[in-house]
Amino acid sequence: LKIIGGHPEAALAGLRERVRVMGIEGRVTFAGHVPHNEVAKHIHGMDIFVIPLTADKDFYSPMKMYEAVGYHLPIVSTPIPSVREVLAENENALFSRDLSAPALAAALRTLAESPELRHRLKQANARLSEKLKATERARQLLKHFHFEN
Repeated sequence: LKIIGGHPEAALAGLRERVRVMGIEGRVTFAGHVPHNEVAKHIHGMDIFVIPLTADKDFYSPMKMYEAVGYHLPIVSTPIPSVREVLAENENALFSRDLSAPALAAALRTLAESPELRHRLKQANARLSEKLKATERARQLLKHFHFEN
């Protein structure tokens, strides 16, 4: 397990302590805050990408989610609006039924136990990544504002 980020710091400290108490330090890596230009090297080659956000804010854009889509990773996420605006249930991601850790773990377990579902989500995110490229998003914005037909 690789944990990237960790805000607020108190939550990350609590998670580190739980890992220590469980005796699984050798199975968990804490990358901490990762500059945007280094995210790719941390998520490249992952099997599943998890978005465990428990709060959403107006105009919040989970950049790491876009990176995961770009690497065609299957995604499990809590059901926050900013993620649901981009990803569709059982198409690009699995969503937990609520924001709780047990609900997120259940969704993760479902995906981990289904190679076929992981493959289908990877394929869907490969297609979605083409739509999310900066040039395509710019073209859509120009079209939206009637600068292009």
